[in-house]
Amino acid sequence: MAIFRSDFAIEEYMAKRISERIAIHFRRGNFEAARRAVDYAETLTQDHPNAPLNDMPIAQTPISERTLNLLERNGVVFIGDLVGKGEDWVLSLSGGGEGALREIRKILIAEVAKRREQ
Repeated sequence: MAIFRSDFAIEEYMAKRISERIAIHFRRGNFEAARRAVDYAETLTQDHPNAPLNDMPIAQTPISERTLNLLERNGVVFIGDLVGKGEDWVLSLSGGGEGALREIRKILIAEVAKRREQ
């Protein structure tokens, strides 16, 4: 299997440190700390000003916890995961509705506008 390395990958030593930290937290049953370590790794790779919008974790946007949980429960972690989903898909989700749809739309518009300004 070929290993793909983009301009946004983290260094090997840092990847090892983070993965070891996550493994320790999982073994101890401290899932919240493991999640924070994953979030930290995401900021290292995606805080790059030229990172592709599709690769940006939705958790790094100002989205509400409720809508974030709704999307993550349905397999949407990155903005790019929304490609091809459509408004009907969001409305069909258990817990989805007009409020979640408005929030997602607002965030996508804001992120695209932010990228155009750069």
